[in-house]
Amino acid sequence: MERSLALSVLTMILVAVCAQVWVYYQRKASGIPETDERIDTINLHAFSYSYRIGIIFIICLTWAALFFKNAAMFYSLAVSVFIMAGSFLFFHCYLMNKGDNP
Repeated sequence: MERSLALSVLTMILVAVCAQVWVYYQRKASGIPETDERIDTINLHAFSYSYRIGIIFIICLTWAALFFKNAAMFYSLAVSVFIMAGSFLFFHCYLMNKGDNP
């Protein structure tokens, strides 16, 4: 179990690094500037929305852990990290497509 968990974590890290490298080269090839006022505002709103969703999700996990004693806390925290990251990506894409009025 421990070996498969370590292998899973290393695989996720490798996928994340490859994704970051791919995004870097895509942005570099497109010629779009890395940041400006609009992108900073969109990132600020996306981070705040994902933070709020993450906090609410962690509160729900805490209540679930109190009521159901067999909840695995490690997996719950791992899921909460993915929820926060996924909600940030969702809101970032949504706000980038929406325009200048988030």
